[in-house]
Amino acid sequence: MKKSAYKITTKFISPLVVLALCLTMAPMVVFAEDSPSEIAGCGHEECAALSACLMQATQSGAVQEIVQAVDELAAAVLAQTVHGGIAPSLPEKLPCIVDGKTADIPVIWNCEAFDENVPGTYTFTATVGDAYALANDVTLPQITVTVKLAETAQLAGEANQPAQLGGVFITLIILVPSVAALLIVAFIINRKRKHAGSSA
Repeated sequence: MKKSAYKITTKFISPLVVLALCLTMAPMVVFAEDSPSEIAGCGHEECAALSACLMQATQSGAVQEIVQAVDELAAAVLAQTVHGGIAPSLPEKLPCIVDGKTADIPVIWNCEAFDENVPGTYTFTATVGDAYALANDVTLPQITVTVKLAETAQLAGEANQPAQLGGVFITLIILVPSVAALLIVAFIINRKRKHAGSSA
């Protein structure tokens, strides 16, 4: 009888142990007790499952990380000069302090009127994505880009100056001896005529 009772007890305890293990391994869900839980952007006035509501708010972009500070960019980055047809070098990420931690956040640089082939001065303004929000005293940097004439055109103009001077110099070398020779011939002819006239 003792063996039979032991088998019966084991038969019922084993499923209970397995059930208890399954319950302890299941994810914990926090339930609201009496007061409603209001979570920004989740759309629920009362949440039965706080974790599910937080997940929904995060996916909808309602939960944003706060950018508390932005590191200053180098002067060479803030003011750039490029030649026509060459795009400026704009950083894809900015080093920031986000929720008290250092992080590089992606940014987009906007300048509607920019044309890399048209000389002028352009201003690019950084913007962050929907996942981030700026603190009240934080501003994103601006980059000033000056577009000048293409470097190849300038070099071509500078290269043409020596060529033009060289052409003038060669022309003078050719013309001066020729003119001198003509003057000498004219002088000799004129001298002979005078000598012939005096002899007569």
